[in-house]
Amino acid sequence: MNEERVLALIDSVYEAAVDPARWTAFLERLSLAIQGRWTMLIAHESRTTRASFPLSIGIDPLAVKRAQELIPRDPSIARAEPLLRAGAVFTGESLISGQELVRTAMYNEVLRPNDLHHVITCAVTGNENEAALISSVRPSRLGPFGRSEIRLFEALHPHLRRALQIQQRLAVTEGQREALDRTPAGCVLLNSGGRILAANRAAEQIFRRDDGISAFGGQLYAAASPANAKLRECIHGVVFGLSMQHAGGVVAVPRLNATQPYTVLAAPLPKKPMDWGGCNPAAIVFIADPTPPTKIEFILRALYHLTPAEARLACVLANGEGLTRAAEELGISNNTAKAQLQQIFGKTQTRRQAELVRLLTTVTWNTKFSE
Repeated sequence: MNEERVLALIDSVYEAAVDPARWTAFLERLSLAIQGRWTMLIAHESRTTRASFPLSIGIDPLAVKRAQELIPRDPSIARAEPLLRAGAVFTGESLISGQELVRTAMYNEVLRPNDLHHVITCAVTGNENEAALISSVRPSRLGPFGRSEIRLFEALHPHLRRALQIQQRLAVTEGQREALDRTPAGCVLLNSGGRILAANRAAEQIFRRDDGISAFGGQLYAAASPANAKLRECIHGVVFGLSMQHAGGVVAVPRLNATQPYTVLAAPLPKKPMDWGGCNPAAIVFIADPTPPTKIEFILRALYHLTPAEARLACVLANGEGLTRAAEELGISNNTAKAQLQQIFGKTQTRRQAELVRLLTTVTWNTKFSE
């Protein structure tokens, strides 16, 4: 195996690590290099001796399905168990004789009908519970896989293992991104210079509305000058020089076309030991977009059997208003507000206004998740 072809295969491995759709191209190149006919990625479950084929080339999908069904009954699989540790490379001949092979269901139902015989396998990762394998099978006329193919698999192994680690980390990152996109509040990640690194779907929708807070030139801006000054001060304090013990800051940002402001909360994130180029998130900003009060009122009445008046008071309190200010906004007396609040406490099984606000905030967020 020449060095240029090995390097091309290694390049292909890392291309697949960052783009899983490219694993097919890698398997095709590997098959060509070792004269394999059926080449596959295998996920093996040690406890059940079952396996699945996340990706397979060179054979009919129905044959792949049948092979997957036959694996628990295949004698060579049980014998391979001690070898399913990271880095082990082995051939079919080391597990089962030719005479025994031709009597197995795997050979007669899958291999022989597809003109396949000789197998080579590498355990990319493995432990007592599971293993990730890469394997290839070729016709009898080409002879068993030899020392050159084994050495190639051994050379590829550390790169395949690293590729799986990269792919796993990227998958987790993608999952986190999806989780952020499902978060009803706007979420914005800022780098060590206070510039926007990423924003979730809710934040992007808020920016497009441009009704009080927006993103321009990689920075967050509030439309109202006093609020913008407070927002810049809050972000600056969180991003620069404050310890992780600092809880961050909260700013109310007035909206242009609504009475309820955005609530913007900025909090620091753990600092990385090295941030070359400002690519690591240094802070996260949450932008709470108030749910229409009428919808919250309806849900509170349904969940906690609040009266319309109690639901309206609960909504105002959920926006952070004190009881006196809430009474003024609703045009009721303090005594009436106090009496309604006691009724709300009893129906929601809360005892303090802060506890009630936390409950109502949770209800609001869950409501937005269901939209």
